[in-house]
Amino acid sequence: MEDNDPWLGHLFTLAVQAAWAAYVLYKYVAGGSRELLSAAVLMSLVGVAKYVERICALYSSSLDSISKFLDGFEVLEPDKPYPAPVCWDDTEEVLQGAHDLLHICMGQLVDYKVWPSPFQSRALLAYHRTNADSSIARRSMLLQLVGMQLSLMRDILYTKAAVIHTWYGFLSRIVSTVSTIVAFHLFQQSTRGGGYGNVDMAVTYVLLSGALFLEVVSLLRAGTSTWTCAYLRVAAWDQLLGAAVYLRRGVNCQGSTKMQEVVRLHRAA
Repeated sequence: MEDNDPWLGHLFTLAVQAAWAAYVLYKYVAGGSRELLSAAVLMSLVGVAKYVERICALYSSSLDSISKFLDGFEVLEPDKPYPAPVCWDDTEEVLQGAHDLLHICMGQLVDYKVWPSPFQSRALLAYHRTNADSSIARRSMLLQLVGMQLSLMRDILYTKAAVIHTWYGFLSRIVSTVSTIVAFHLFQQSTRGGGYGNVDMAVTYVLLSGALFLEVVSLLRAGTSTWTCAYLRVAAWDQLLGAAVYLRRGVNCQGSTKMQEVVRLHRAA
């Protein structure tokens, strides 16, 4: 938690690095072609936006920020019956339940008194009941649910989840991806007149291609994240939710298969 406090230090570092980058652009790039300058400015702005995102994540992950968030928190759909999970062995179903009850876990972390709403109380009962009167016995899923909540809390405290998985965070991913594509095209335009060494061009193309690949991966991960699925579920966008959950299950299934293969190879050795 102490690592999240000095966000002002990171802000000062950003100011120094941005000023130095502006000096380099003015000294060594401004005299070149307009396309190259535009591409360099675009990539510099993308880098600044990424650093600002990091500072905002550090600021919002403090305990005081979590307490302020809980002050204005309202449970969505409090009067509707809680949709019971269709498959109790499906991790995605339990993970959505962890999102529905996450603010209770947040309150316990910051010593904030949180009273479950009727909607959340029904959710707790749905994951705790063992259906003893049913022919199909199932165990309580509260332990697994709490474990997922702790994982989500770690995302809030030590990653950019509090910033990335918001409407402006997702918009930032789209803008940075488009900016990288435009910068790639501008650099291609600037090379038509010649004047660049083959090694310099190759290195620049590799860096731009790598940046574009990382941006696309980041956009896809944000679009199919569990936080996005929770938002789509609340917004009742069932078709988009189904597509995102389908992609997540496919990726998790492939990852599980690869892990089983590694375990088998390890045992065989």
